[in-house]
Amino acid sequence: MQGGKAIRISPRPGTFGAPDPEREAVLASMNSEAGPDVRRRFFELQRNRSEGVLSAPLEQLYEVREVPAEVPPRARVMASVDCAACGEPTMETRIRRLYGDLMCAPCFEERLSGRMPLDAPSRRPGL
Repeated sequence: MQGGKAIRISPRPGTFGAPDPEREAVLASMNSEAGPDVRRRFFELQRNRSEGVLSAPLEQLYEVREVPAEVPPRARVMASVDCAACGEPTMETRIRRLYGDLMCAPCFEERLSGRMPLDAPSRRPGL
């Protein structure tokens, strides 16, 4: 299979700057008892940091480069099986079996966790 072209966009190292010691100290002092001056200072520092990032040129914040891309093989089409709990069709390779019932992953997990009643098997005995 032939490869294609793709781009990778990643933040440049240090894009968002080193931690500001004053901001970190103010943040550490933030709690339900922090006074309005502490809160005001925190939001001022946060606003300044946000404005700095938002006003920076994109080239300063992110690196954009071309990378090789492998085209994945065609997916196999599998049959669908109806979930015994919710009735939703689920790809047969994703179906889970619990006491003979065929279920989608969310229903299977709910039954195991106890959030959905664990009924007696509804299928043939011995499954």
